[in-house]
Amino acid sequence: MANAFLTTDRVYLRRFALKDVDDVFAYASVEGVGEMAGWPHHQSKEDSLYFVKKIAMRGPGKTYAIVSKFNKRVIGSFSISPLKRDEAYFQGRQVGEIGYVLSQDYWGIGIMPEIVKAFCKKAFTSLNYDVLILRYFLWNSRCRRVAEKCGFTKRFENKDAYVKQLDKYLDEGVMVLTKEEHLFFEQSYL
Repeated sequence: MANAFLTTDRVYLRRFALKDVDDVFAYASVEGVGEMAGWPHHQSKEDSLYFVKKIAMRGPGKTYAIVSKFNKRVIGSFSISPLKRDEAYFQGRQVGEIGYVLSQDYWGIGIMPEIVKAFCKKAFTSLNYDVLILRYFLWNSRCRRVAEKCGFTKRFENKDAYVKQLDKYLDEGVMVLTKEEHLFFEQSYL
């Protein structure tokens, strides 16, 4: 855990390594897991190797492995990508988009809200972000619920957004959390 980017009670985030391919395949090959995040589930370990080598280790933004403190296995991924937005609301502000995926074995026990809350605190206090956004497919109530638990609010919808990796059009919601809203959210739940 010495090289951890972020630590919570049950998990830590670190950069991906080639040794993670088997763990990635274990969660990413389950039908429905990747599709909730906008990519097809992995059909082979080569798909997982491609993800680790070309996306997680070299892709735009930063992608971190979510590692269970209990068994030291990679159980998902968390990413942050800086954005340049044209909308007047975002101008002059440091904006980042977060994304995440978690092994189905760990759904429903609060791990993802734990990670997102810890990341938001770090993003607004030491990473100098002013605004965080999160996109989700409207049918993905799990993702929306995580965001709501962490103070994000729905700002708008994109009807028929093209999802390149799935080669289809899906309706997506966009949720936003500003530094000011985060501070208010944190204070109201102390």
